[in-house]
Amino acid sequence: PDDPEGLVYYAELLIDRRKKKEAKPLLEKAIMGDEPFYSKLAKEMLEDL
Repeated sequence: PDDPEGLVYYAELLIDRRKKKEAKPLLEKAIMGDEPFYSKLAKEMLEDL
């Protein structure tokens, strides 16, 4: 569950199901992860919420 890739894709699923409140903390956690690609993607997704 702490894997940035998994967090981003799970958050994307939640957003698609209109559960933005639940997705936000996952994206925030992914931003702090150690994978630059997914950190950037999570940041972009969070800005779009």
